[in-house]
Amino acid sequence: MASEAIFPRRVLGETFKRFRQAKGWSVNGAARQLGVSRDRLKNIEDGSSRLAIVDIVGICRIYGTSQAEEQELIALAEATTKYRWVEQYGQGIPQYAQKFVSMEQRATRMLIYEAEFVTGLFQTPEYLRASHARDHRYNAKSSEEIIAARLARQRALAKSDNPPQISVIFSEGVLRRMTSTPEIMTDQVERLRKANRLAYVDIAILPFDAGVHPSMSGPYIVLDFADDEPSVVYIESRDGCRYETGPDTVALYRQDFSETLPLTAPLEEIKYGTVA
Repeated sequence: MASEAIFPRRVLGETFKRFRQAKGWSVNGAARQLGVSRDRLKNIEDGSSRLAIVDIVGICRIYGTSQAEEQELIALAEATTKYRWVEQYGQGIPQYAQKFVSMEQRATRMLIYEAEFVTGLFQTPEYLRASHARDHRYNAKSSEEIIAARLARQRALAKSDNPPQISVIFSEGVLRRMTSTPEIMTDQVERLRKANRLAYVDIAILPFDAGVHPSMSGPYIVLDFADDEPSVVYIESRDGCRYETGPDTVALYRQDFSETLPLTAPLEEIKYGTVA
């Protein structure tokens, strides 16, 4: 099933390209350092070349990557069978978010704080369409591609034999902001309530009257993994995202989440419009 590996290979290739560029090496120069042909390296970077674990380790050592980065790439290569759905819906995943999707698929726990939007794993199609309607980055075609990819992500999670434990904190504003119509928000809140009944999902709401809190710097996601793979903080912005892997930084966001959680209320206690 060769197609199953395309998505992880693409992420690996883009990562190795960034490592090469960070070294200031041209393709020809890096190929000489790695002991491969120029064409072989270009195939690695565009995701069209298979890589064994020993290849990944060798490239990481030549590029001088950290042990944490090396282990992350090895874990990605070993998880190729989880990405079959991406080959059909990958056009709806922005390039900057592809690495995050690969992490999400193998995470064992996720701590999510969001102040403005319902997070993608729990969005209804109508909610996402309404959100895109006032965003100039999306047209009807791209919006539908993203919706299809989001729904595929949700199905992949629902079918997983070992889904991650997901703890979510939404600001009350996420529920009270009128995205489009009361009916759309009513359906979206019901979708959250249904998700909250799953054994591996816990959704809490940070009320307005909680006042100042530790997570006011903005949304973030802390991802934990098995087999000693280092935890990662994912922070998305208007024009891209960043990944924080430093232990002190990860610990800071984890502490922010743990100190924000006691200020929350159960999802069922927050009223929105016609939602009781």
